[in-house]
Order: sequence, then structure tokens, then C-alpha cells
Amino acid sequence: MMLCRLDLISSQATQDPEGLYLHHPNTRIQGTSTPVYPSSVKGIKMVSSKRVVFNSAPSGFPVAGKDLILDTVEVDLDNVPQDGVITKNLYVSFDPYQRGRMSAPSAKSYTPGYTLHQAITNDGISQIVKSGNPNYKEGELCSGHTGTEEYTVHTEKTAKGLKKIHNPYNLPLSYFLDGLLFFFSAVSVVLVAYIKNELKFDEAFNYKNVSTDEALKKYAPDGIDIYYDNVGGEALDAALFHGNLNARFIECGMISQYNLADPKDAYPIRNMNAIIPRRYTIRGFIVGDADFGPKYHKEHQEKVGEWLANKELIYRESVSDGLDNAINGLLGLFHGRNFGKAVLRIADIDQ
Repeated sequence: MMLCRLDLISSQATQDPEGLYLHHPNTRIQGTSTPVYPSSVKGIKMVSSKRVVFNSAPSGFPVAGKDLILDTVEVDLDNVPQDGVITKNLYVSFDPYQRGRMSAPSAKSYTPGYTLHQAITNDGISQIVKSGNPNYKEGELCSGHTGTEEYTVHTEKTAKGLKKIHNPYNLPLSYFLDGLLFFFSAVSVVLVAYIKNELKFDEAFNYKNVSTDEALKKYAPDGIDIYYDNVGGEALDAALFHGNLNARFIECGMISQYNLADPKDAYPIRNMNAIIPRRYTIRGFIVGDADFGPKYHKEHQEKVGEWLANKELIYRESVSDGLDNAINGLLGLFHGRNFGKAVLRIADIDQ
């Protein structure tokens, strides 16, 4: 005997804080036989969409199968929101800041937390498959915030955030994911060699074997003038100790503190008293700030594309293939398993 289940979803679509549809108003069919549609929805084009779902707020490091899970929903490609679009997602970026979005609803942050039991989101590369917006044509390639899923239904609000891709140098599409990461400290001997030999850094060290304090004593005996920080904690504390007069500290992230089971376990910064006598400038930033990423987006796309094409800028990716490998790819980022910019490849372009 074959069974078929018919679930009618409310005509009121639910949106997450970013405006993406969580349940687009359509009919979802689940079962093991040929779908049977009610007469009112005959002719709709349903596609299965696998996705990575935020299932629970983790304590400490997120756990695959508990905090993040995979599931599959049905998307109606013929039901496009007014002035919205439906995208087929090709690539999605993995970034450390996503750990902060895996928080309880009551937690306060500069960016909204993920919605429980819905797909996690981040910057991605997508292809327009259905458009209800005159500014986007089917088949066009775009970058912007999207779901970690095969298909995403964008409202008018989120469709405005999609940027058309212009690729005069025929670069790999994943290169258009926002953000590039350059680092000085590394997690392995192989990475240290790559940083020095391929990226041409003056020095690099393995922070698993050498503390930041020891490394700065050895490689920067005269002190440091600029410190670009993605780590925080003990590394930042050491940098504060070794800063020169008028040193600048650029605070981009603090991944060493993101997976603490108890906030009371945060590393106590001891060298704050160096800030005043040495006249440090310490500036935190978010790439989405109006006077930062958006302000320079056009210039960034033009110049960085040229630099990548002529090898002035060296870029390396750590690619996870397919949504079945998405959770391990994202969580591996928090354990230092990626060698290069962490990226998820979901699908190929429809020709």
C-alpha cells in the first residue's frame, strides 16, 4: 500500500526577521506516491528544496543533528510574491559570525538571530528562476543574502538586497561572495608554509604550538602598529601588550570566544591599561555598515576582480560540496578545519 499526505499551508506566509519567506503560501505534498493536488491548485510547479535548519540554540560548540539539521520542503515555483523572486542557490558562504546567530530568541546582537526550525541564512550566489520583479530577469545571476537551501523565496524587501553579478574576467562565481580573509596566525604547519610561501607574509606561526605573546616577542621585537583581529581573547590581550604608540586595532571578529558554554568563561583581557598611555585607536566594524561594505561595493567588485584575474590578489577556498555536507562544513569552521575561505557549493548554473 502506498501512502500520500497532503498538508495545506496557511495562506499567510511567515517571514523571518530578514524578510525571507519561511513558509511560502503554497501546497506541500509529502508521500511515496504520485502527488494528488486539490482542484484549486492544479498545475502548480512544486520542487523539493533541501535546507540546513536551525533546530536549537547550542551551549558551547554547535552539534550536527541536534542544533543544526537537514530537512526538505516543497517550494511552488509558480507562486512568486509580488515584486519578489525565487532563486536557485548555487553557493553560500560560511562565516564565524554565524555562531552568534545561533542564539536564544532573547539574546541581543547586532544582527538578528536565526529563527528556530527555519533555514539558516548568509551571503550567497543565486540564479533567478522565477521573477515577479521587473528589475530581475529569469536566468540572471545575483549575490546577496539567501537561505542555505536549494531554493529561496524572496519578498520584495529581500529582493532589493540582491546585486546582479558582472563578471568581465570570468572568475569563479564563488569569488563574488562578500569578504576575504587574510591571516597571520594559523592552525597547522601546512597553513604556516602556505602563508609565508604563497601569500608572501613576512612571518607566520602555528598558534597551537606557539602563543601570540611568544610569536610577537620573536617576530615583532619593536612592537606592532596595526593589528587586524578575528580572534580576540588571549591573542588580543598579547597584541595590546605589544602595541606601539598610536597603534591601531581593527576588530573584525573574536572567534575564540564564540563557543563558550558559559559567558563567565570569557578570557579576561588584562592589558587594557595600555590603551591610554599608548594612545591606541580601537575600532570595531560590521561589513554591512552603510559607511563600509555598501559604500565601497562597486569599487570592491571592480578592483578586486581585476586583482584576482591578474594574480595580484591570491585567494583560496575550502569548498564543501552539496547540502548533505553543509553542516559539517560550517561547524568545521569553528574548529579550524577549513584551509581558505569556507564555501558551500549547492548547485550548478541552469544553462
